[in-house]
Amino acid sequence: MWNDEQEKETTASAGEELRQEPTTSEEWQAEYEELKSAYNDLLAAAEEAKEKEAQREDALTRARADYDNLKRRSQEHLRTERERVTGEILLEILPLIDIYEHVLTQYEHAKDEPFYKGIEMLHTKFIGLLEQYGLQEIEALGQMFDYHLHDAKMRLAVPDKPEGEIVQVIRKGYQYRDGKVLRVAEVVVAYPGE
Repeated sequence: MWNDEQEKETTASAGEELRQEPTTSEEWQAEYEELKSAYNDLLAAAEEAKEKEAQREDALTRARADYDNLKRRSQEHLRTERERVTGEILLEILPLIDIYEHVLTQYEHAKDEPFYKGIEMLHTKFIGLLEQYGLQEIEALGQMFDYHLHDAKMRLAVPDKPEGEIVQVIRKGYQYRDGKVLRVAEVVVAYPGE
């Protein structure tokens, strides 16, 4: 049969340190203070862990927001650059449109000829393609002069037209889809004649 002494010896021989149970009120008070201190340490450690977790969560949220902002800015920059380059290319192509229109004007007397019809078809397809990329002709004939859109090359006395109305287009003007003027229209503007 085992007694308390044998149990203490067996436990002690296993390398475990036995804790003496407090017997006096001072020992109980000390035990209480020690446990209270350990408990407070655990609470502080738990609070610190919560704080670190909140900081990590905040850092992760900020990193996600920074990534989203960077992605949005990159896409906006890419769109802006694409539009800028497209506008520059369209500007370089405008003289080709002028050549087509000049040929069509010069050979207007041969509208029924296959040559004229072929040039007219190419011109129409070419303009349609450029319109898909945002090219828009600036309305000029019959409009009032607007120095943002038109360049007056000449004034013409026309009694039945109000002053500033465009009566002839010398060279067409074009703008990009966002309203950015690629080339102003060169026009003749009416003024009241005598």
